[in-house]
Amino acid sequence: MDLASEIKRASLPSQLTGFLYPLFEAITNSLHSIEDKYGEEAYEKGFVRVKFDVDNKRISVEDNGEGFNKENLIAFLTPFTGNKLRRNGKGFGRFISFKIFDRVFYSSPTTFEDGSQSNAVFEYKPLSDFDNLEEIDESALIKRHAYSSGLSVVFANPLEEYCKYFNFSGPDVDEGHTEESILTAVLDHFLLDFVQRKAPKNFIFEIADAKFNLAKYFSESVVVRDEKSVVLEVEGETFEFKFNFMTIDAEKSKRHSLYFYADNRATSDLENIAKGLRETAFEDENGRRYNYLVAVSSSYFKATQSRDKIENLNVKITHGKSDKKLKDALAAEAKAHILTLEPDYTGRRRKVMQAQVEE
Repeated sequence: MDLASEIKRASLPSQLTGFLYPLFEAITNSLHSIEDKYGEEAYEKGFVRVKFDVDNKRISVEDNGEGFNKENLIAFLTPFTGNKLRRNGKGFGRFISFKIFDRVFYSSPTTFEDGSQSNAVFEYKPLSDFDNLEEIDESALIKRHAYSSGLSVVFANPLEEYCKYFNFSGPDVDEGHTEESILTAVLDHFLLDFVQRKAPKNFIFEIADAKFNLAKYFSESVVVRDEKSVVLEVEGETFEFKFNFMTIDAEKSKRHSLYFYADNRATSDLENIAKGLRETAFEDENGRRYNYLVAVSSSYFKATQSRDKIENLNVKITHGKSDKKLKDALAAEAKAHILTLEPDYTGRRRKVMQAQVEE
């Protein structure tokens, strides 16, 4: 296959989400590796450490999963491997990193095809005419993996147009680009993993001079409220759509939002569901102001190759008494259920509407 052309043709989401795509892919691989090693104990025994190196413009991800055992190494060296397809992935994410970074490194306790073992360090060169995983000595860019199992990956030398995302101060900073915007983007992308406790409780994120436990950040900011499923007929077949309803502190998310997940992974598809619901945050009896995050997932959703969008969200279906785009029907379902979760607000709104009719 012409891998260089495939990489060139692949698309990325715009702005920050696109820049973070290699990080999302690396974290996804870490979560899968931890789940494979620890099973139901992944939450307790696994760990992920992300370092956002502002000064050197590098991103690293480290885990204690399976790492490069023999099966995983062979799968890594095989484009579009079935190892990813069994999780509904496409096995292409590691290549798209080169749309953003010039150099990528890995280190892991490794079992090679001949059975030999080594705590090895590699530079990844997928377009090389020779070895595309070249074993090297540890360097200033990457050290040997510090643990008995797992994997480290380092993304280095970002292309010029992406360097701005390492800048959080000064006159050239993009409006709204903060350390917390990075954390929020990662949390959004892996929301279902945190809800389902597939992300380990030791999920450390270092950015600039600050250190966060993202699992703790999630538990302190997000409250899981409810879940529900609806069955809709789409193109002559019935499909289940599962909704997870959460609230998040208003200062950490400025609006009520509906997220679409294909194969448990967030896409860049996002719907503002404040219109027709409530333009401002809700508030509880303790004064906590919050907005709703709603995640919807389904086996019906089919993602693009780069997994940035869902291809079939705009199909028309009959919903209620009218025809709607699927995404609009799902937004209507989400808003209707939120109103059942907020009976005080719903009651007040009905009284206002009734008074307006009577006037």
